[in-house]
Amino acid sequence: MPRSAEGRLARLGAGLARGAIDILLPPRCLACENPVDRPGLLCLECFPRFRFITAPLCARCGVPFAHPGEAGPEGLCEACRARPPLFRRARAVWRYDAASRDVILPLKHADRTELAPALGRLMATAGRELLDGADLLVPVPLHYWRLVARRYNQAVLLARAVGRIACVPVVPDLLRRVRATPSLGALGAAERAAVLAG
Repeated sequence: MPRSAEGRLARLGAGLARGAIDILLPPRCLACENPVDRPGLLCLECFPRFRFITAPLCARCGVPFAHPGEAGPEGLCEACRARPPLFRRARAVWRYDAASRDVILPLKHADRTELAPALGRLMATAGRELLDGADLLVPVPLHYWRLVARRYNQAVLLARAVGRIACVPVVPDLLRRVRATPSLGALGAAERAAVLAG
């Protein structure tokens, strides 16, 4: 059979399999139970609640500007000019607020690991420029006891999803968390820094 025919047959089979899965388990919105066309999408009701981060934004930390004039000559926000962070560039999909927490926290704390591929796709899109020059992805490790309690590291799941899309290798065990720290969820930036010092 010619290669092009094999490819068409494989795509047809994949399409039929996806259709069968969608009939048995219809795709649902990432944030609610409304039906959507494909897995990993937000429905029309939820989409406006999410504040996607797009340009103009700080060239270093990725915080969005209200207008391009807020950027200094280097394209940096005031905070990065005053006290440059240790990293060179960072990007995020959404502002972290009530809407984004409703999707992120279930992955982190409620065994909703099926959210990782969709969130990984969003992360790969938001971080495309960073991923183009990346040699590898290293997810933040969990301490052994937290990993035992949670049973998975959401950072590893997300890194693997991003790595597949960006064709960047993932090394999940390059770093090791040697000290168990309390949950940081309710702490501010300065308090988190104090807990993580060293």
